[in-house]
Amino acid sequence: MMKYTMHPHHQARNPDREARADDGERERLLDSVAWAVFFIWVGGSWLAGLAFGYVLLGIGIVTLLGQAARRLLGLRLEGFWLFIGCGFFAAGYWELWNVGVPLAPIVLIGAGIGLLAWQFLGRRHKR
Repeated sequence: MMKYTMHPHHQARNPDREARADDGERERLLDSVAWAVFFIWVGGSWLAGLAFGYVLLGIGIVTLLGQAARRLLGLRLEGFWLFIGCGFFAAGYWELWNVGVPLAPIVLIGAGIGLLAWQFLGRRHKR
């Protein structure tokens, strides 16, 4: 009962809660910086008239560097953004080096295989 009447400054500190709050602050800052770099890259490359492949390649690099920064700061990697960054990087590479096979069918086939593997491997582990 006494702890409710005490001033918050005198209460015991919870280091776990403080660490999570610090992580949240770092995450927000990193996300803001990453989005700013993304917009600067897209606007600058558009203004410079870069080929579309370089724009895609740059977006992939910016996205992957954002995930690398998360890793260096001890934050959780985001699988979705890793996947998106690799996709943009591959699309830029495909566009710049005129790979003979179209990218979209390969992505669709890979997505289908990934869904099947996820479904069957997930069921096997649940038994």
